[in-house]
Amino acid sequence: MKKRVIAVLMMLAMLVCMMSSAVFAADNGAKVSMRCETDGTKLTVYLELTGEASEFEATLQLPEKLVQDQSLSYEFTEAFTDFVSENKGVEECGVPYDAADRIVFGAGFAEPVDFGGYTESAIATVTVDTEALADGEGTVNLYSGGQLVDTYEIVSTPPYILGDANGNGDVTTDDALAVLKHVVKLNTLTGDNFKAADANLDGNITTDDALLILKHVVKLTTLISG
Repeated sequence: MKKRVIAVLMMLAMLVCMMSSAVFAADNGAKVSMRCETDGTKLTVYLELTGEASEFEATLQLPEKLVQDQSLSYEFTEAFTDFVSENKGVEECGVPYDAADRIVFGAGFAEPVDFGGYTESAIATVTVDTEALADGEGTVNLYSGGQLVDTYEIVSTPPYILGDANGNGDVTTDDALAVLKHVVKLNTLTGDNFKAADANLDGNITTDDALLILKHVVKLTTLISG
């Protein structure tokens, strides 16, 4: 009996999700687009909407790891929530029950609404911690009505310059000296300074890193992150 009840509840949950998807089916009168901004370690995706329609749906596909590890946040903007309320509409956003890499945004209205009356630039924002990506790269795809409408390539850059052990923004002989002081325990490098000092990327700080930094300074080699 208990198994039958659970099965029925699961079927009801699936039906609700299917109905929600149907409510926010693509409307050809609405055009969804995205604008992406990044500082190298964090990506912010702004969803934008134009046109006139009674409903819209937008699906943002992200690297699975970011969704599963919840290395992101997403929400409709307060201004758009107010806009929907003023036009007596309903809205939904979230990760579907069967999704590993998608966030779905949608809204429906009793009558067609001119989204040109929405004066803000974004209807929703998604903030992604790109440092959570193992290789620092990935793809963001935007779908509407089952069609791919936009794509963005994530390239995460570290918040430091390789070789810049003292963190002043330049790689000089001072950085090689900072590495040597760390090696002989006259100074301790931590955090991003430690990562920057690991010039040969072997996970340790030794005199080899100081030598590599000096070679970079006199242009006998070039330090490249990752």
